[in-house]
Amino acid sequence: MIRTNLTGCLLAAHPKRTNPNFTKSVMLIVEHDKNGAVGHRIDQQFYNGLDLATVMNNLSIPYSGNEPVYKGGTEGTNRLQVVHTLDWSNNRTQPLGDNVGISYDASILKDIAEDKGPTRFRILAGYTKWLHGHLEGEIGGIHPWKTEHTWSIVDATESLVFDSEDKDQWKSVIDCISIQEINKWFSHVQG
Repeated sequence: MIRTNLTGCLLAAHPKRTNPNFTKSVMLIVEHDKNGAVGHRIDQQFYNGLDLATVMNNLSIPYSGNEPVYKGGTEGTNRLQVVHTLDWSNNRTQPLGDNVGISYDASILKDIAEDKGPTRFRILAGYTKWLHGHLEGEIGGIHPWKTEHTWSIVDATESLVFDSEDKDQWKSVIDCISIQEINKWFSHVQG
């Protein structure tokens, strides 16, 4: 079955993808409708060492943690989003999957600083946007896109989003997708 809405899914880039913005990337899709899609890369820290303490201090929020800030995409890099477990939420939290949500409200930063925030989180700066039909074309390898532009798809879960270090996350997602595909094959054989 082909999915028509990928909101709440993780996309793993094809291994031969050469675009440095997407090489071995994992994208969390937060919006997908007739107008296009929006996603955040969740597996790549900013190379300049930007961390949450620096962001918080710039916002006059005292904080001493050393969590990195992730490069969510090339657009809107001055806007922060927090992907987190759903043990914290407010009216600007969008649930995305198995105990995973995203919040766009700065109040989450204050709660994180006061140790009242979510148990697990990643701070993202930026996003990626696909126009209508673009993401579908990439996934399907439809001209002008090629096989190396494709994505593998899996539902976002707490473990897939938070258990792996950023450099290992792509492999973890690919492994999960592979296991799901093998299980489908065996269920067809046994059925």
